[in-house]
Amino acid sequence: MNILYLHFLTTFPSVVILIYFFSSDKFQEPKKLIFYTFIFGIIMTFFVGLFKYFLYIFIPKQGPFFTAFFDAALIEELGKFLVLYLFCARFTQFNEPMDGIVYGTVVSLSFATYENYEYVFNNTDYNISYAIAFMRAITAIPMHAFCGVLMGFFIGKYFFRKNNKKIYLRLALIIPILFHGFYNYFLMEQDFNDKLSLLVLLILTFFTIYFHNHMKNLQNFKNQEKEIKKY
Repeated sequence: MNILYLHFLTTFPSVVILIYFFSSDKFQEPKKLIFYTFIFGIIMTFFVGLFKYFLYIFIPKQGPFFTAFFDAALIEELGKFLVLYLFCARFTQFNEPMDGIVYGTVVSLSFATYENYEYVFNNTDYNISYAIAFMRAITAIPMHAFCGVLMGFFIGKYFFRKNNKKIYLRLALIIPILFHGFYNYFLMEQDFNDKLSLLVLLILTFFTIYFHNHMKNLQNFKNQEKEIKKY
């Protein structure tokens, strides 16, 4: 029973966040594409881990700054970006800006769920595993998801905006890396208070709500899902 509850606590936050963003889309994406995206994101997570393994054969691990911004933020957000840009954005159903947020959230949650299992079930002590699962449910899981929202927002701007497109593509990668990096760095660096990570998460939550509401308001003016994708 304890193990079943631990599995529930490990996956439930991702499921709740995914359902919220999926259902908030006025023109919902096909469920099979949501499923394919989640599975492909997990596969990419595996390859990201494999890349890190071989990378550190040649490059020894460094301090908190390197670990937070390179190991965690850059490599992981780049993996998410590649799935979103090279896989999801090529769907014919990816035909309006809100789709970037939906698929970006799904990709990020696949990473977060995979990572969650690694952290939670890497302990033999149930109490420690429970504490990790609970804390990550209210911190790390939302952080990953909200970085996906921001990435998806800028990806959507890139594909469906006629002018100044390239800046949005850069922001789709840079902004999540910065939030992810600072969140991890304040947790790892002993010279800083852990509460700074919560501040980063709070700011990230604010931007997530703002950008998501912006897209929902744009959808409210539309009677059908119709955009011209601007490659």
